[in-house]
Amino acid sequence: AVDGMAMDVMLRKIAVAGGVRARLVRIPPWVLQMAGTGASALRALGMRRLPLSRDKADEILARHWVLETFSSKEKLGLPDPTGFDAGVRRTWEWYREAGWLPDISPEHSGA
Repeated sequence: AVDGMAMDVMLRKIAVAGGVRARLVRIPPWVLQMAGTGASALRALGMRRLPLSRDKADEILARHWVLETFSSKEKLGLPDPTGFDAGVRRTWEWYREAGWLPDISPEHSGA
């Protein structure tokens, strides 16, 4: 069975799992494409640490993403997948443990 999830639902779940507040702002596709094109031009001029490019903008704007891994999982003998909610919580934990994101838990926030 394939379970789908709308992007806004997924983003809200990610924010909740990370214990952060997020505001979703809808950006017209042409704005994102122009920003991606501009970022790609800046990269061509030597700015390497830009998180956006025209290719990334196209990926973001893709209407549907489908990932089917059943046959690969079976052939490799991998365990059952982690559910989205548990997986996103573990991902937040990993990023915080690795020091890539600040730890905002009550014992570390000084609250």
